[in-house]
Amino acid sequence: MKLSAVIMAGGRGSRLYPLTESTPKPLLPVNNIPNIIKILAEISRYGIKKAAISVGYLASELEKRVGSSVYDVDIVYAYEETPLGTAGGVKNASKYLDGDLLVISGDAVFEGDLSKMIESHYKNRSDVTIACKRIEDTSSFGVLVTDSSGRVTRFCEKPKKGECDSDLANIGIYVISRGIIDSLPENEKIDFSLDVFPRLLKDFVISAWETGDYWCDMGTLSSYLDCNMRYSHGSNIIGKNCSISPSAQVKGSVIFDGVTIEAGACVSGALICSGAHIGRDAGVPSGSVVGENCHVADRDVLSPGSVTLSGGRAPNISANG
Repeated sequence: MKLSAVIMAGGRGSRLYPLTESTPKPLLPVNNIPNIIKILAEISRYGIKKAAISVGYLASELEKRVGSSVYDVDIVYAYEETPLGTAGGVKNASKYLDGDLLVISGDAVFEGDLSKMIESHYKNRSDVTIACKRIEDTSSFGVLVTDSSGRVTRFCEKPKKGECDSDLANIGIYVISRGIIDSLPENEKIDFSLDVFPRLLKDFVISAWETGDYWCDMGTLSSYLDCNMRYSHGSNIIGKNCSISPSAQVKGSVIFDGVTIEAGACVSGALICSGAHIGRDAGVPSGSVVGENCHVADRDVLSPGSVTLSGGRAPNISANG
């Protein structure tokens, strides 16, 4: 069994702006470690020796920061001149790799053991195995309907309550046999959930691998904050070279590198980007985001959920995505 990995990392991360203004989404830190580094560390545990990172937005920055090898995993970069979708991006990356593919989204956090998923794929002689998790509100997810053996029989795309007799949400992690990848068209924008998987149902074995482990799609500002807070042990996530006054009150927040928070300031449930400066007695309340190198003036109190940019406050950008 030969298995390589593709990490999908080409998206703009527009719902995470301004965090992604100059940082590719997979490089955003989770508990002060870039998420893509956490993913590479994990796949190295499965004996995977080569990975292709599918890149688009700020690709050169990602390549510069990650390099050509991490945790003994050799890395190549598959550039997309125009967005190719999930399946198109993986097809483009597959030309650098051998064997079957483990496909992982670069902007999600998963704490489970994917070696069990890989084992299940080969044990069941599946063509595709899709990781899934039971979600109460499935309206933002692709949902899998399965038979008693775990074989997928139908897909429901972002169903409202009562529209689909399943709550198994596709979490964007796949094991895909090489024959399926080779059959995909070249240089065409196609999506796994919408275009590829539904067409395979009749003639191929698509299996669901259910997990109860923690998973977080950090695609919005609020979910990114929540994901980090899981690792904060009730405190804050604070980056390098920060200066925080002992009299400042900072609670439940993510503080990026090089941030200054002056005396008497109150920061609660907020995201403070690199190089930002929070003035004396200023207030940054729940859901607020202060952009890179931004300055919040002394005694200025931001509105909950506001986003502050270098050119001024942007009240119409929601911290909830």
